[in-house]
Amino acid sequence: MLAVLRRRRPAAVDNLRKEPKNMTIRKRLTPEFCPREPRHGPAAQRARDGRMNLRRTLVVLALLWFTVTGLYYVGNSIYVVLRFAPHALYADQWRQYLTYLQLPFPGNVWFSDNGHRSVLPNLIAWLEIRWFDGNQWLQIAIGLLCGFAAAATAAWVCMRDRGMTAVRRAAAAFLCCLAIFWLGNVRTLFHSTELLHTKLPMLCLMLAIALCIRATRGERTLHGLIAALLLGFAATFSFGYGLSVFVGVAATLAARKADRRQLAVCMGGLLLAAGLYLGAPGGTGVTASIDFAPLDNLLVGARWLGEPFVALFSFLWDPGATGLVTNRAARHLVVAVAGFAARHGVDLHASVMPQALFGALGMLALITASLRRLLAREAAAPTEALGLGIAWFGLGAAGIVSLSRLTYFQQYPGQIYADRYLCWACLFWLGLALVGLARATRAQATVASPRPGVIVVAILAFTLALPVFAQPTQHGGNIYAALVRGDIDNMATASIVGVIDRGRNLGETIPEEFVRGIPILAAHRVAQFATPAAATIGKTLPAQSGIPVVDVTLETRPVDANLLGEPGTAVALRTAQPSPHDGFLLIDRDRRVVGYAVRDARMQPAGYSGYARGLRSPDELQAIPVSTVASGYER
Repeated sequence: MLAVLRRRRPAAVDNLRKEPKNMTIRKRLTPEFCPREPRHGPAAQRARDGRMNLRRTLVVLALLWFTVTGLYYVGNSIYVVLRFAPHALYADQWRQYLTYLQLPFPGNVWFSDNGHRSVLPNLIAWLEIRWFDGNQWLQIAIGLLCGFAAAATAAWVCMRDRGMTAVRRAAAAFLCCLAIFWLGNVRTLFHSTELLHTKLPMLCLMLAIALCIRATRGERTLHGLIAALLLGFAATFSFGYGLSVFVGVAATLAARKADRRQLAVCMGGLLLAAGLYLGAPGGTGVTASIDFAPLDNLLVGARWLGEPFVALFSFLWDPGATGLVTNRAARHLVVAVAGFAARHGVDLHASVMPQALFGALGMLALITASLRRLLAREAAAPTEALGLGIAWFGLGAAGIVSLSRLTYFQQYPGQIYADRYLCWACLFWLGLALVGLARATRAQATVASPRPGVIVVAILAFTLALPVFAQPTQHGGNIYAALVRGDIDNMATASIVGVIDRGRNLGETIPEEFVRGIPILAAHRVAQFATPAAATIGKTLPAQSGIPVVDVTLETRPVDANLLGEPGTAVALRTAQPSPHDGFLLIDRDRRVVGYAVRDARMQPAGYSGYARGLRSPDELQAIPVSTVASGYER
């Protein structure tokens, strides 16, 4: 009887009895367990091929998107720097250039200024004065090369990390380029001195981390590490924040499971660099501003680090920035959002939140990622090690600025979000993004699942949209550069002619330093004082030289309160047709050159602004292009 019952039992029952005990009903109903729906039929194969083709198409589109947008941001930013970077002195340069000229070498490049020992940038600026009359081109060229090399080095490390998918490597490379060349940082990109101050340490950082990654592969040697520490010294004596390159190097070595000898050498290099930086002659100016108040320092550091996100989305909370959105439909939306934020929100130009919250979350994420890596047995992959090194550099820079600028920020709260600091905070978030991309990929590799983690999906989604989000501020950087170039050139014209309103806003230039520097720099023919226009001011054109006729409209305004001497005249000049000339000399009826006007983007419609000596009406002046004036003139 049992044998008969066993023969009559349905085959499906036997199949179910053979299944594992943990087999769920849902899994039993999947196609591979259903005999009526074969997995390898033509329809299933076509479905798999369709999904594969769609996936390949999306991957190719993502790679193209990151490549094209990365090239656009780098190329556009370099173009803006080359076109609008001023070649006249501005801000601290009026003080620094006097030091270059009045102190003997090497004291004129070793001096500390505003709490920084910028020895290498000072050396480059001094050589530029000796070789090129201080025309700023050497500083601009070296600064751009350093920025490009820094972005290329970081992107190269990411692209060679085969532990990441192609899309994630492309996303990482794009972030490396954008973080360094985003025109939200135009303040430190298009001004020659600050371009050097920021891009030299960035290049040293990227090269040092790359050398540390190489030094911790296979046989561990000290050669690469020593080279990385030398780069740390170079960064330290390029700008004050360069000292945190040693922090980034130490974080990279720890993530790569470096041996104790390498870590000891790194700590020795850090102590030596800090000792030289703080203890060398002139160190009082470096240490005098340090203010240690742990809670206040922490809050300042968090706010300082959280600024990039607020700056990136300025068009959503600042009604004055909504015009940067060029798409008409999008502009209507952001105008409504920014108007609501302005009426019901806080002033994010000086508020504590949300910047402090963003910064605190970033700090927590970095500490968590670092602890996980320390507890892990395996060494970090190149991209993760690079990200940890960059992020810890950014955190170290936040610590330095919170210690050295605490009192200053308490006196001027809005300066904590000054755009000259933004580039360092961008590196902090770049490092965190690289860590997120790399760690998510490694975590995925330990689980046989094709689905990426939540972190990597969020980072990729944000990175895909980032070129669109950053475009308004990129466009705004173009406008800022053009306007500031016009303002600086106008001040340069005033210094050449010797006429400027006493109450004129000189920006970051201190009026006393401006007035004190003009006669000395003019005598040495430095920067704007070495131009053909400066050589002809006050001279009489030869009688035989023809004066070209240019159809222009002149407007004049008296400058009775002249900061630089006797009363003069402010001049606005517009041409009937678009003019290729960069500047016009202003001559009186006796053919004497009495003034100068330069292109000024601040004028609408477009035109030229400048000054003339003495009180003069438009009928007393004639404008001729600088480029058409013969080299000879009468004294």
